[in-house]
Parts: sequence; C-alpha cells; structure tokens
Amino acid sequence: MKKVYLKQLYNFDEEHQRYVLELALDEYLELFNPWDAAPMKKKSMDPELVNFLEDASEDIPLKDEIEIVFILPKIEYDLDIESTSRKVFINYFNFLVHLINRELQKFLKQSLTYILFGFSFLLMSYYLEKLTNGVTLEIVSQGLFIGGWVFIWESFSLFFFKSRNQNLKKKWYLRLLNCPINFKYHGTDTSSSTK
Repeated sequence: MKKVYLKQLYNFDEEHQRYVLELALDEYLELFNPWDAAPMKKKSMDPELVNFLEDASEDIPLKDEIEIVFILPKIEYDLDIESTSRKVFINYFNFLVHLINRELQKFLKQSLTYILFGFSFLLMSYYLEKLTNGVTLEIVSQGLFIGGWVFIWESFSLFFFKSRNQNLKKKWYLRLLNCPINFKYHGTDTSSSTK
C-alpha cells in the first residue's frame, strides 16, 4: 500500500528499481543558498532544497534506493558547474554526517557521565540510609536516591532515544551521499549522470 502511495509522489525507475527525485531548476545557482556569498565551490546548499531532500529521504524506506535528477534549461548546460555542483552536494552532506557523528559522541560522553553520577548518588544514598538517625539525613538520602535514578534515566534517554533519531538521520544523509546525481536539460538530449 505504501509503495503505491510513494510511486504517486515520486517517479520510480523500474529498470534500476529506485525512486527518482526530480527537481526543475531555472539555473544552477538555485541549488545553492542565495544568501551565501562564498565562491561556487564553497557555497552551502539551498535550505529549501535540503528540506525537500530530507523529507523525501524520510518518506522513502531506507531499503529502497533513490536517484536525484536536476532538470535545467538547455542554455544552462555547463559541465564544469555541473561537476562543481556535485562536489558541493557531497561536501554539504558529508559535513552534516560529520556534525551528527560529533553529536553522537557528545551523547555517549554525556550518557556515561550521567550513569556515573547516577550510580554515585545511589551509592551515597545507600550509605546515608545506613547512617540515618535523623530526619535531615533521611531527606538527603531520599534526595540522592531520586537524583540517582533521574541521572540514570537521562542516560538511557540520551543513549536509546536521542541517539536513535540521530542515527536514523545519519542513514538518510548517507543514502543521499551515495545516490546517483544526474542533470538533464530540456529541449535537447544533453544529459549527464554520475552512476
């Protein structure tokens, strides 16, 4: 059922068994962020284009392959800019994967820190409970006990929930990085492809 729905949203290449994301552009510059004044090789991708690609990658199951096809007017044909555009695309998504890897490392460090604090608090709570003779130490012991479990829960939350979302996003970006990127030009049979 979902596959039928996806084939209504995106073209499907029966020969290569992959979804084709076609984007019509008036010029190559539409691939890039209009506010980025950097030279072509260092430009960042257009945020709306990135959002579309992220949404499409999220829609299409990870087991299915995709292909990106940029359609431009014949007059725009320029093999050098086409090659540069591919490199910018790859660099941009490599950078996003790098950022996710850094965030996953941060989650792991935070998770380990929270577990250490959590078990330390639980251990202190246990020993304070043994020494308890007054209401004040009982309150401190209970506070440490609750705090310990909060730290442990936060550790599991980071490790299992937040990092899972980031890992999924990373898989989507890696699929975009490894998919064929083709350029087609209307009004002629001039086309260029990577895979």
